[in-house]
Amino acid sequence: MPRIQKLHETVANQVAAGEVIERPASVVKELVENAVDAGARRISIEVQDGGVGLIRIVDDGMGMDREDAVLCLERHATSKIRTARDIESVATLGFRGEAVPSIASVSRFLLVTRTAEDAAGTRVEVEGGHTVSVESVGAPVGTAIDVKELFFNLPARRKFLKRAQTEASHVDEAIERIALAYPHVAFRATHDGRSVLDAPVESDRDPRGRLGRILGAAPAKRLHAVDPVTTSGIRVSGFVGAPDLAERTARGIRVFVNGRFIRDRTISHSIQEAYRSLISPGRQPVVVLKIDLPAEQVDVNAHPQKLEVRFANPHEIHRAVTTAVARTLAQRPWLEGPRPAERTYSLGNEPEQGPAGAWAHRELADRSSMLIDQPGPAELTEGTPSSHAEDRADSPDPHAVRTFPDPAPAAPVPSDRSDPPMRWAPWGSKNAESAPAGDEHRRRIADALAAIGRKRLIDESKTADQLFAPQQDGQSYYGGLDPLGQALGRYLVCQAPGRIVLIDQEAAHRRVLVARLIAEHASGQVPVQSLLIPLQLELDRRRAETAHAEQSRLRELGFLVEPFGGSTWVVKGLPARIADSGTKELVLAVLDDLGEVGQSATIERVMDRVFSRAATHSTVRAGDRLSKEEIKALLADLDAHQVPREDRGRPISVEWSDRELDRLFARRVLGS
Repeated sequence: MPRIQKLHETVANQVAAGEVIERPASVVKELVENAVDAGARRISIEVQDGGVGLIRIVDDGMGMDREDAVLCLERHATSKIRTARDIESVATLGFRGEAVPSIASVSRFLLVTRTAEDAAGTRVEVEGGHTVSVESVGAPVGTAIDVKELFFNLPARRKFLKRAQTEASHVDEAIERIALAYPHVAFRATHDGRSVLDAPVESDRDPRGRLGRILGAAPAKRLHAVDPVTTSGIRVSGFVGAPDLAERTARGIRVFVNGRFIRDRTISHSIQEAYRSLISPGRQPVVVLKIDLPAEQVDVNAHPQKLEVRFANPHEIHRAVTTAVARTLAQRPWLEGPRPAERTYSLGNEPEQGPAGAWAHRELADRSSMLIDQPGPAELTEGTPSSHAEDRADSPDPHAVRTFPDPAPAAPVPSDRSDPPMRWAPWGSKNAESAPAGDEHRRRIADALAAIGRKRLIDESKTADQLFAPQQDGQSYYGGLDPLGQALGRYLVCQAPGRIVLIDQEAAHRRVLVARLIAEHASGQVPVQSLLIPLQLELDRRRAETAHAEQSRLRELGFLVEPFGGSTWVVKGLPARIADSGTKELVLAVLDDLGEVGQSATIERVMDRVFSRAATHSTVRAGDRLSKEEIKALLADLDAHQVPREDRGRPISVEWSDRELDRLFARRVLGS
């Protein structure tokens, strides 16, 4: 008997399902795309248990007759292509004929369909790839498909699925993408009987209507229409978000090619580069771009799930995308003032432009990507972070109330991010810039510290446990330090017998706040401060799902967040220690964190993630001036809460012994 054998059809379908059907969202994507290809004007999606229990897709498309209803369950049976050449110009979302048989092979599958020409519909029931029955039934024109108990016959595959909320979130994302690409189709979606999307057909006169229903009314108002760019048959249009809409992940970058959502690193990079001087490092813009081009110029058969494509002229695509995004951003449409009338540009025949548009085109003529010019002081707004923003996921309110009072305004941080010369602020001086240089002893220390970039930051003779272990009872590492002053507006300079210690004041205070919040939680309840004026939030469906599912955890952590109708939620209370600095960005980030760690995470992990985020918005900031008494209080708190000398792999404090300093100055004998 030969060792190589042809797989049974059922096994082959299950293998194919492994490539096409990754999770419930894959089923929804494939079936909804089929409904769009069938000319549906209304599509209904019902999901239970995150899509594992039930996925029901109902559309009013053209439907199928009895013969087609049976044939669509065969592998590679399709009405969309006939020859290999047709693949080069396919204009439909689906074309391979793999999705339906793959889905039917790993679920309990029910299909009911009827065409307008048939008096009766057809009902086909399939279980694990085996046809159970085919019969005639009464049915409306269109197609209805039930997918029950997904992966019931592949328990090993099913156990790798995430919890129901996570899978439902992926289903939401799949629906959102198709709904954004097809505003002329009405979509209605429910999860476990609860409506999560009701998007009627949108008119051409209101292109933002669908954006508002998917992304939320408030964010949609901060999306600005792109002046369409046309070149070599390629047309780029869509919307770009104001800088203050930037998110922590690239999920907000949505690119559609001929109505198909795709991922393309080069296009995403071009968009990110255009925003680079407008948003903080680590943030990603919110963009909805539509690229229309002749079908023969794009290969959609390059990925099992058709999420990646290949372009015949990638340079032209990227040039058109960069031009469209950069030219719109150059106009600063989010600033107050009249918006220039929308224009359509052709890269081959440039119309008369204003200064901003001309500048953008000159830059783009020679480069496939560009950077928007740095905004001047008069241009900076709430949505335009300055270039010296710290490398953080969120940019907290610089005027947020902190545990330590701020006795004097901070010295301005240079916009070019270069470190200024070190200046000392002797105790009693109110301004580091105007303070005298100090005596010779302090100048020597300043010069020595300025040269420390040449030395090792970690003593390699010590183990990680010795370096970063929490302080034990009875030990006092920080409390025994004598504060000398602040350096560069962000480091505390302290000394102890035989050593000099630098402390990152922001990281130190953040860990103290986290320790306090965790201690309060351990004591039974985090004190909550009610907000005099509740904070209103417009949540997208993903965050709303998290808020619904994590109500008990949010309350346990001190966040009182309640639905207020539609996509609006209100924040009525925050943990008392951070209430004064609570912002919309903080609550959104907390919801993102809860959505990422999931219900399966331990409360300790949730607390560390959420409280660290909260403390970041309430901590002493780089540049804040602290009195000697405040620094001593911070040092005592570091010991009291047994704060380790590192935070998530970054050191909180770094020390140098007198011998190490002597070596920097080539001194042979200490004190000589």
